[in-house]
Amino acid sequence: MRIRTKPTIKIGLTCALALGIALFCANAKAAGQVVMQGLSSISEDDARDWVRDQITFIESTNASMAKADDVSYFLENALRDRGYQNATVEWKLDGDRILLTVSEGNTQRLGEISVTGNTALEDDAVRELITSATRKRMKLEVDDEMPYVAPDIKSGQARVDEFYQLLGYESVAIELETTEHSGRTDLLVSIEEGRQHQVGTIAFPEAPSDEMAKKYEDIRKEYETTTFSAAIPPKLASRLRAIAVDAGFYHATVDVTESEHGQHEEQQQQQRDFPRVNLKRSISSFRQTGALLCSFRASM
Repeated sequence: MRIRTKPTIKIGLTCALALGIALFCANAKAAGQVVMQGLSSISEDDARDWVRDQITFIESTNASMAKADDVSYFLENALRDRGYQNATVEWKLDGDRILLTVSEGNTQRLGEISVTGNTALEDDAVRELITSATRKRMKLEVDDEMPYVAPDIKSGQARVDEFYQLLGYESVAIELETTEHSGRTDLLVSIEEGRQHQVGTIAFPEAPSDEMAKKYEDIRKEYETTTFSAAIPPKLASRLRAIAVDAGFYHATVDVTESEHGQHEEQQQQQRDFPRVNLKRSISSFRQTGALLCSFRASM
């Protein structure tokens, strides 16, 4: 009996060579025209996902200097958005491929957020607003660990301010102080709320009709003692103009201005805590033109 061993060995070597070539081609195909190197704490799959649109555009056309600069720019920004504030990405063309060399630098994580001076908003509410930009972009929950991204924190500071404005604290002041240690950035949020403003007495003039008088009273009940914000005067003006138009004064105009005023001496302490905005209204009717002119002036 003849034992045929050499052809078997030859076939085995051929299969191994073919398998190696196939794996090489598969890896080259996976890398595509954009190759990344230098990543250490970040997986390449994650990094490629961050610039997926740019990579797709490059691979659907041809590599060029402009496209290499574009993809490196977006990858560097993506790294910094995730706390790698000193990250850099260098590029070079290698034939029809773009080689991206990443230097991650040091990453900063967001540490403890302390809040002082707040009474109108709870600490957790301030923390949620401060971190809103980072959480929205990275789809994180409030309790999740997240990177410290300075522009996001500034955006969160503005959101806290906006929320206080809606609550009637027009003179609120918000300061941020950071402390870095062991790769983390602790944040101290100091808030000076100032005084809360509320809508005070609304004194309407004599209404041209009982129906308009009733609508005045509805507005009074809705607005008096509610929180004052910059949106209140234009809302009142709009409501009053609608009442005038409904009554047939189609060219009515309404102007609203506001100012603070004091209260009686026995209520002085309350006034310091909750100053009120008093809007006094006077209405003049011009029957010959069909217009109702409503002028609003503040009463001290």
